[in-house]
Amino acid sequence: MGIFSRVFGTEPERVEKSKGASGTVNMGGYLVSSEYQADLRNPKQAFKTWERMRRSDPSVRETLWHIYAPILNADWDVHAPDEPDELEQEVTAMVRAAYFEWLTQPFTEYLRSTLDYLTYGSMVNEEILQVVEKELRVERIVQDADMTAAEPPLPVELPERAQKEAHVLPRRQYITWRRFAPRLPHTITEWHLDANGELEAITQEVFVPTPEGGDWKRVRIPADRLQVFTHEKFGEEFTGISILRSAWKPWVYKEMIEKVAAISMERFGVGVPVVWIPRERENDDALVDEIEQGLLNLRAGEFSYLIFPGPKTTGNIPGFDFDIVSPKGSPPPFKEMLEFYRGEIAGALLARFKELGHTRTGARATANVQSEVWYNALHAIARYIEDVNAVSIKRLVDLNYEGVRRYPKLKASGIEARNLLEFAQAVALLTNASILFPDTPTRSWVRGAIDAPAEDEQEAAERAAMEQQMKKIEQLGAFGFELNPVETARPRNPDSSSQRRTQDGTKGT
Repeated sequence: MGIFSRVFGTEPERVEKSKGASGTVNMGGYLVSSEYQADLRNPKQAFKTWERMRRSDPSVRETLWHIYAPILNADWDVHAPDEPDELEQEVTAMVRAAYFEWLTQPFTEYLRSTLDYLTYGSMVNEEILQVVEKELRVERIVQDADMTAAEPPLPVELPERAQKEAHVLPRRQYITWRRFAPRLPHTITEWHLDANGELEAITQEVFVPTPEGGDWKRVRIPADRLQVFTHEKFGEEFTGISILRSAWKPWVYKEMIEKVAAISMERFGVGVPVVWIPRERENDDALVDEIEQGLLNLRAGEFSYLIFPGPKTTGNIPGFDFDIVSPKGSPPPFKEMLEFYRGEIAGALLARFKELGHTRTGARATANVQSEVWYNALHAIARYIEDVNAVSIKRLVDLNYEGVRRYPKLKASGIEARNLLEFAQAVALLTNASILFPDTPTRSWVRGAIDAPAEDEQEAAERAAMEQQMKKIEQLGAFGFELNPVETARPRNPDSSSQRRTQDGTKGT
């Protein structure tokens, strides 16, 4: 009997068992959406709406790519834990190769597909595994020879000071990812949860091709083979909320205004053909049909025309009258309304700053302030992708190694677009403040940040010699030599004193 039972007289419940529930209704795997708009409640109908928005509307597509492009263009790499040992450095190299070398699909293709969780509200990837037999190139972190033994080991996140040596491990077999296969959200019909409300599996309804042609089937995929990305997960609604949801209403109005504007431009530009038939011929159906056919041919397939009974005559001779009538006055200000809803769509995605160039107002300072929140959102999206991949990395490492306690992590950097002048000024200020030192790793980092060519061997050797000289100067002191001990005060010059002493100690006159 444990101490808990001896004190309280009862056995504790299992700590992993939950008692409450999130409130999301899940009936045998079928989620009941909390969406109040009936047109968007059904996942398949919502999927069609988001597809129509991003495929057909230029402003929606432009705004989406304001989010996609910086994340796709970021520097993605696998980082080791702080102060990694040899095993952790080897594991980091294996995971880096799994992402950037051994996949049968480009990493950017996987990342691009994953970012669609923003558009659809969720995106699921199935981890397809393979076995490869490869050599492994490991960059081991080594300490600078000039560093004292008392200094702590360098973390891998400090490339400006860390030194690396490349080692190639012999060929061996690794279990790794073949590809991350997307499972589109409109194909997922059921989300199965366990007793604790955690995802256990999903069920798809998909068309499975066969040699005979194929058929629709229901496929169950366990959660330990999945990457599940959900935008704004509400309770246990794994379907999420599309980033376009708040842009849907201005998009609907914008679509309607565009149609009305097109009709208005046609009315004001082309007009409506009108025919007046004389009273004595208005009952001639064959004549009316002939006139209608002529009007249809005139408008090249359009069905906009009017036929009136007379009289309308342009002279003294009675007969048929024909005219093209245009609306009076000026058309409504469609451009201003379209610009407004275009800005609302961008604002729903935190990208309103990009609209400042489309209107008569707006300043660069305002755009900079608004873009700060947008950049924070981009970092949050990248961090979420990193966190989901951390689970996949742990599963992959455990398949290949034993005894690993700390795992590498996929990380993104360089999301912000650098202004070269501002970047140069910042580096200069940090260098003058002795925060950065212009050694070889720091210069390599600066050159890489501005896409400048790397140093050649001769330049690197000259720089290394200069750095060694600077280190010696720092060790000797600021003046370049060791300072002598402080000497004792000397007596005043006898010539400057009115009271002189003779060698025998008597005062001179």
